[in-house]
Amino acid sequence: MSVLVAAIGSAHGADCLGWDVADHMLGSSQFSFCAEHDLCIKKYRHPTAAIYELADFSHAIFVDAIESEQHPYGELLKIDATDLQPGNGMVSCHSAGLSDALCLAHSIGTLPSDCIVMGLNVYPLENTRITEIQQTPLIHEVWAHVLVHLPRIAM
Repeated sequence: MSVLVAAIGSAHGADCLGWDVADHMLGSSQFSFCAEHDLCIKKYRHPTAAIYELADFSHAIFVDAIESEQHPYGELLKIDATDLQPGNGMVSCHSAGLSDALCLAHSIGTLPSDCIVMGLNVYPLENTRITEIQQTPLIHEVWAHVLVHLPRIAM
């Protein structure tokens, strides 16, 4: 079993979230143990950059800032990739980019059967960076999902 944590982001405002989470995970003492057990954490500027690599993994977690008017600011959101529709602007600061990329991956057969999107709702403060304290629940949730799929690891 192999797990990809695909951190989507940029250096601007709340869009830093995915990269910040990846940096935190890469700097964690857990990472060195997990990396030996098929965990890959990669940072991407756009979700389409990951779609062809997905076929190499049995599990994928996309971490991104999420914009949703239906959820409170800062709420942790988890969305199964198979529930996404093309052109759905709710997911990601990349507008419909993440939904479209994952739907394309599903269409071409590279989407792992276990693929989820995790993030924090950044609406209406998309231009404001998420603090470390605000990121903590997301980081814990991503680690929990990773560890479920890498059961050989004893922490």
